[in-house]
Amino acid sequence: MASGLDRHFLGCLYFVISIVGLSLHGLVCYIIISRKEFRQHMAYIIMFNAGLFDSTILISGLNASAMTLLNSKFIVEQLFGGIQNSSWMVTISIDLLLALNRLDVICLNLKLHSTTKHRIAAVCLSAQWLYWLGLLVCHLLKDSGVRYSLNDLFFHITENPVSQVIATIELYTTGPFCCVVLVIYLIIGVSMLWKRHMHFKNSISIKTSSQEIRILGQAVIMFSFVFGIVLCWHLGGYILPASVWSGRGIYISFLLRAGMGPVMVLVFNKRFRLTTEDIIRGNEVSSVVKVTSVALSSARKSNSQRN
Repeated sequence: MASGLDRHFLGCLYFVISIVGLSLHGLVCYIIISRKEFRQHMAYIIMFNAGLFDSTILISGLNASAMTLLNSKFIVEQLFGGIQNSSWMVTISIDLLLALNRLDVICLNLKLHSTTKHRIAAVCLSAQWLYWLGLLVCHLLKDSGVRYSLNDLFFHITENPVSQVIATIELYTTGPFCCVVLVIYLIIGVSMLWKRHMHFKNSISIKTSSQEIRILGQAVIMFSFVFGIVLCWHLGGYILPASVWSGRGIYISFLLRAGMGPVMVLVFNKRFRLTTEDIIRGNEVSSVVKVTSVALSSARKSNSQRN
């Protein structure tokens, strides 16, 4: 049975991680939508969708926080558990999309029209949402689902045939996806080293922009976190101590990973940081008002000249 101290500590920790992560996700998603330079960038489109899935994980974290602090299970326990696990499985496949995008930009540079690339991305992202919806329906079946343990203070997959089938699907999808992403990043790393070698040897210019390299660094760090969680989740019985805190640590890492996406964006992208500072200071709102007032005044002048 969990002690009162553990319950209050973990409940507050889940709450803080979820609230901070959701706030940052809202900020970054707003910037991506409102700024054309980000809205038309393929990598940021993928990150935007990943942020939506991560936000659902953090909302489920708020539910876990409430159940922990109140020491009571809610009726929607199965719903939030299903949303959380479905989003987790989909974010790993989105990591694969981002890795393929980095492979194209940095190594392959496929000669496809930007419209074609955006259509391919739209089809892939639509498939991700359908995949998420199908997983969620499976988790909401009567004899299935993810349940929250008030003793261990983290979610468990229920011990029944349907849930075990879902767990098997998770194992045989997340595992191969992670392996493929790892191979792609190794290929990108070797390619970059080779280009650097040829650059110094033959004075060949490297055309990849620093922004694309920073996005790659951000993606690699995020994937490393995901890969570690996958290893601990599936091999925890072999590599982690036989303690309830091992499961709690995995769940804390799980929530942290869901909230670290916008942190990585702000750390690796100066434009995002400057835009965030403008929003906090209110400069962006004032600039919009100023531009609007200038446009209105010019329109009035043109109307008066016509009259």
